[in-house]
Amino acid sequence: MTRFWKRAPEDEIRAARTCTASWGDPVSQVEPINDPGPGSTPPQSHRLTRIAVPVLIALACYSLLFVVARPLLLSSISDFSFYYRAGKMLTIGEGQNVYNFTVERQYDAKWQNEYGIPGRDFPSHHFLAAPSILLIYGPLAYLSYVHAWMVWYALNVCMLLGIPFLLRNVLGYRHLFALAVLSPPFFIPLDVVLFHGQNSILLSFLLSWVFAELVKGREMRAGCILALVTFKPQFAIPMLLSLAIAKKWKAVVGFCSGGFALFWVCVGLVGWHSTISFPRVLKEFDQLPPDPGPVPAVMPNVRGFLYVLLHSRVPDHRLQALTLVLSLALMLLVVVAFRRDNQRSLALGFSLILSVTLLVSYHCLMYDTSLLLLSFFLVGGYLRGRKATSLQVALALAVYGVFLLPAFSFWLHGMPVGMFFGMLTLATFQFTELLSHLRRAPAPQTAVSSMV
Repeated sequence: MTRFWKRAPEDEIRAARTCTASWGDPVSQVEPINDPGPGSTPPQSHRLTRIAVPVLIALACYSLLFVVARPLLLSSISDFSFYYRAGKMLTIGEGQNVYNFTVERQYDAKWQNEYGIPGRDFPSHHFLAAPSILLIYGPLAYLSYVHAWMVWYALNVCMLLGIPFLLRNVLGYRHLFALAVLSPPFFIPLDVVLFHGQNSILLSFLLSWVFAELVKGREMRAGCILALVTFKPQFAIPMLLSLAIAKKWKAVVGFCSGGFALFWVCVGLVGWHSTISFPRVLKEFDQLPPDPGPVPAVMPNVRGFLYVLLHSRVPDHRLQALTLVLSLALMLLVVVAFRRDNQRSLALGFSLILSVTLLVSYHCLMYDTSLLLLSFFLVGGYLRGRKATSLQVALALAVYGVFLLPAFSFWLHGMPVGMFFGMLTLATFQFTELLSHLRRAPAPQTAVSSMV
């Protein structure tokens, strides 16, 4: 069988070297796989070692985290229980009631001895993901709760290890690849995802896959994969708008086609009424008082920052309007950047969209900021091999600062606000470097109409 790390054809290597960096154009700084240069191809064993060593060390780290997390699972209430409950309702034919909070509480009372804590009240929470996510949690619900959590943990680890391979065209297989494999266990928001069984790692994996397909010029496939992200629509919509701005119509068509197919899959899972009621459920949940409703004060986004700053002095409807205006203004920055010129860096542009998406998403909690890891990796891929400018050094320092910030924020009891300013700073440097890149890039000779 042909190995996936085989040497790239020479014509592909030459094409990768000569292409330009762009959102909507070929990717620059792409290191062809296993292309160290003429006459210096390392032995196959060396290439395998560069891959195997960081992967094995990362597996050891994840195993240690599992040893730490498993007692916490048995002594505290995990977010995984709410998804597990919805999956179990699906398996017993109650899929049409996954958004009925009254029925959800009834099943929590019935099953809480399995995934709750004996002798302690179990606080029911709403199931707020699109029905398509039940394609994962439905099969997991056939296992016991503890075994389902363990399988989900293992799947998350596999996805985390798979992300650097999806990004290999910008990371290469050397130091940056090793860093992408080894760094996730030390990013606190991602540890929260692993401990609580949330699905943000799946979100990162799918968006990494979208990027990989865009790099290869498979816009239609990228759009179809992006449709899978709609189980959290607040993270899919900004990316879709960016593709439309860049006039990637094949990707937009792929998204619409994939979304149409996924809609009917949802209808098959939970019925017509529950499928079309998902937007209404989100709206009703947002109108609930904090806990069981949303708690804006713990959101590291524009909404959370404005709530902490103004909620005691400004009426709710004005606060929502101000949140909408500032969120649109941030999105407008992305629009301006993408309309200034056809020539721009795909990796940097994609990472900017991820940062802005987290800032403007109306519902974003700390574990969702684990998506920043993908933004970090893409910034690293963009900077790799470049002669560093002062702005690029500042961008790299911003990445390291935001990576380390959650640890200090926990200590200072200001994690959401701290992460908001950290992400805002990172997005500012990304945007500034993108504009600087546009000024440095030579004017295109012809219009480019494809992503690569």
